[in-house]
Amino acid sequence: MGNKEQKTVFCPFCMKEHSVSVMVDEDVVSFKGQDILFPSQYYYCEESQETWEDEALLSSNDIAMKDAYREQNGLLNSAQIISTRKKYGISQIVLARLLGWGEKTVTRYESHQVQDNAHDMILRRVGDDPVWFLDVITQHEDAFNGRQEYETAVACVLSAIRQEKDQYNIDLIHAEYAAVVENASPELYYPDLDKLIAAVNFIAHRVSNLFKVKLMKLLWYADFLSYKRYGHSITGQLYLAKPMGALPVAHNVIMELDGITYEEVLLPDLEVGYRFVPTIGIDTGILSEEDTSVLDTVIEKYGRYKTDRLVDAMHRELAFKETSQGEIISYSYAKELNIS
Repeated sequence: MGNKEQKTVFCPFCMKEHSVSVMVDEDVVSFKGQDILFPSQYYYCEESQETWEDEALLSSNDIAMKDAYREQNGLLNSAQIISTRKKYGISQIVLARLLGWGEKTVTRYESHQVQDNAHDMILRRVGDDPVWFLDVITQHEDAFNGRQEYETAVACVLSAIRQEKDQYNIDLIHAEYAAVVENASPELYYPDLDKLIAAVNFIAHRVSNLFKVKLMKLLWYADFLSYKRYGHSITGQLYLAKPMGALPVAHNVIMELDGITYEEVLLPDLEVGYRFVPTIGIDTGILSEEDTSVLDTVIEKYGRYKTDRLVDAMHRELAFKETSQGEIISYSYAKELNIS
């Protein structure tokens, strides 16, 4: 038993309004043939030394018991159902309509009524599979109270899909880092993806016709110059020595991160190129004055270089000359960089 808080309520024993304690105790009740242990709340009046529950506490205790039952049986609790629905910005009635249920069904599941296993599986899929749920929404626009409500829901689901994809890409980046880093915890080497996204957009704002190879080389120069000046890189990336120069670990995944935008361009040799452009709404303010100073220096020197010329400049760097193909380029070479 514990004293949770003090609250001013009407005491039915003192017949007046005054401060009482809101107590919490573990309670056990039988529900659907199971003993359910849950935290139960009640009021305690020190003056009368009596305890009681008003309507609000009776209701919250009932929901707490039902949630304990749900969790004991592997079902979503009421808060999880509410969170799933709110993630998509839709009402209880609209969600019920989309799923072909009675209009009050979701309302009941978010409070006192425990969902069955079949409905629980559907609610889980709503939360876990936004691509599937987008298809449900687009097939049932008539479930919404107007076009604006429908478009808001679609926008929320698309945002969830992007976040899901972005988390998948982040996990891939971490996996690739874990694969290349030996004799050390890869967590020490994970890049700062927020700064990386900001740096890419900073460069894209200032360099036209920014194709992939050139972008990767500018990032390498910026990270190594930052290390040369200040003892740390901007993005925290590791770079591998490749025939065309330095490439960040997981470079193909990095370009797919949310916040990095590129266009596919058909080049004269009929190959597809990737031209990076600024992403609308990305704030580069996360970059420090040191970061922007380094980026400005690199862009001023190399921003107008054509790709071949930039690759040639990198091939002349000691860091590249002394690193075997496919190996990580050590930041210890930063002090030898041909830019300061």
